[in-house]
Amino acid sequence: MKNKIKRALIVFFIFTFLFSNIRAFEINSKDEIDIDETITVTIDFGTSLGAYDSLEVTYNTYTLEYVSGDPLEESVWHDSSQEQQGISSKTYVFKGKANGISTINIDIKGAVSANENMDELGDINISKKITIGFGYVKGDVNSDGAINSIDASLIIDKYKNNNIIQDDLEIADMNNDGAINSVDASIIIDMYKNNQI
Repeated sequence: MKNKIKRALIVFFIFTFLFSNIRAFEINSKDEIDIDETITVTIDFGTSLGAYDSLEVTYNTYTLEYVSGDPLEESVWHDSSQEQQGISSKTYVFKGKANGISTINIDIKGAVSANENMDELGDINISKKITIGFGYVKGDVNSDGAINSIDASLIIDKYKNNNIIQDDLEIADMNNDGAINSVDASIIIDMYKNNQI
């Protein structure tokens, strides 16, 4: 009986810890913006973050342009013997560049809390999808308003360089098989040749 209670309490505390950490980090911004409209994107850390090995912000550069704010890539780890400066939020300003979608993704490695124990928070990954203008057209990989051989070659490049992000799947997975490869590029070329676009 005691062992069951002990196990239940352990599970409860683990769940509470994980759930509170997941809820503590979120991206605040509008969900939709127009082309040339600026948007302020704030990462709210909930409780102060002490330090981390690295932070990287990625997004669809065809549809969004970074204007100003905190650096998109940084490393702020410092010796644990130093006093921790709490980081409660980060702010970035973007501008809508072209019709499409952009998932702003924040990847933080090796995070610790700002308390004196420097509790490990581990790796944190949060994201938010933003629609720019009227959204995206399937196959228009570079959001230039046309679907042609340029889009097909971009698919091939992304596939060869293993540089495929979630937005690419929505826009460029032409046969909806959950992958982006030469088959999708061929579909775009065929559509272009046969004036089906």
